[in-house]
Amino acid sequence: ATAYEKVQRSEEQVKPGDTLATIAQRVYGTTTAWRSIWRQNDNIDNPDIIPPGTSVFYISDAALTAAIKDAKSKIATK
Repeated sequence: ATAYEKVQRSEEQVKPGDTLATIAQRVYGTTTAWRSIWRQNDNIDNPDIIPPGTSVFYISDAALTAAIKDAKSKIATK
C-alpha cells in the first residue's frame, strides 16, 4: 500500500495540449508541482504527452492538510 491510498484524491480530466505542468498550474497554482502529480499517476509515462480525456489524480491541499492533522492527532494520543 502506498501513502496515497489513504488520502482522498481529486480528479482532473486532461484537455488537449495539457501537460502535467499545466495541470499543476490549474490545481496547485504553480507549474513546479507537476512531479507531485506524476508520482500519483503511475499510468503516465511522459509528463509532456498525455492523451486528452485521461483522468489524472492529485491530492488537494485541503485533503493533505486534513491527513496531516489526522496523523498528528493519532501520534499525540499514543
